[in-house]
Amino acid sequence: MDKTVIQNIHAPVYGHVAAGNITIVEHHQQERELTWWDLPTDALTQRLRAARSERWRAWRRYWFNTPLFLLSLYMMGLITWVWKQLPVGPAFQHSALTPTLSPWLFLILIGGVALPLMYWLQTVRRIEGRVAAQAQAEIDVIEVVLRCRR
Repeated sequence: MDKTVIQNIHAPVYGHVAAGNITIVEHHQQERELTWWDLPTDALTQRLRAARSERWRAWRRYWFNTPLFLLSLYMMGLITWVWKQLPVGPAFQHSALTPTLSPWLFLILIGGVALPLMYWLQTVRRIEGRVAAQAQAEIDVIEVVLRCRR
């Protein structure tokens, strides 16, 4: 156990100090954190399995999530609706391929619903990408430690 003497003089003094309160502070050695090298092999393989499953879950949540599902449904419905607005038959030949849909209505439908869903999708993907990257970094470190032990 190390000891440090701290002298508290309560005044701005320059040079040699001969008075004041003396306090002895004992330093306890702090336990250091365990590293991957300190863990036993079975604990490392168990943690490796857990990290791989976490990376797999993050990958699934990155590609298959609620905003993507809702955005896909919305876009399919919007395409179907626009497709039904196109004239068919003899009227189709005279319309020059212009739907009867107002461009402003189309922009409101895209901007009002699709853009917030796209923002939500990007937020989810950014978070899940980070989770997957952290799990992959942990997998890489554990694999290096296990390879060095073999």
